[in-house]
Amino acid sequence: MWNQFPMTGGQEPSLDAGKVLLRRRQRACRSAVSPELRVQAGLELAQLVQGQWPDRALLAYASTGSEVDTWPLLRQTWARGQRLWLPLVSDQQLRWYGIDGEDQLRPGYHSILEPDPDIAEAGLPADPMLILVPGLAFTRDGGRLGQGGGFYDRALCGLRSEGRDILALGLAFACQVLPALPRGSHDQDVDMLVAFGEDGAQLALAD
Repeated sequence: MWNQFPMTGGQEPSLDAGKVLLRRRQRACRSAVSPELRVQAGLELAQLVQGQWPDRALLAYASTGSEVDTWPLLRQTWARGQRLWLPLVSDQQLRWYGIDGEDQLRPGYHSILEPDPDIAEAGLPADPMLILVPGLAFTRDGGRLGQGGGFYDRALCGLRSEGRDILALGLAFACQVLPALPRGSHDQDVDMLVAFGEDGAQLALAD
């Protein structure tokens, strides 16, 4: 049974402090990734998703900053005339909208491009779904450290509690994969992890 995720707080102070320090280190690690690897990772992600999970509806996100670049995948999906789903932050939750093109987006939470609710269609697709999950650090058994807002923990918890057929795929550079992470009772794991390095993409199924 998946734990119900609280809207605020609830973790031990020592766990929170450890996560703060780790986030700082992992942001620096991710920022140091070379421009060449960033380009390579974005192209490999598009090829991987289109090749491995063509029958799953795609729940993605508009990458920003030093994150793994999702834009090649988004644009290739739209170029084929296919819809994908992107999140909008509202009331501390991720609300999903079907998106048919870049013109249905607008700057939103932290200036990240999000669905324009006046244009895009709200709601989730039918099962099965592939949900791309960002993060600052991951473990090969599915552990994840996010930015600290809990948005994806709440989203994954909600979908799993509803019994939806989802495959949560964590996206990372090789430097973001660690042997272990501090984990709280409300942290949601990913089902699979793809890590991009100089030798290409490595896909790991969480134990």
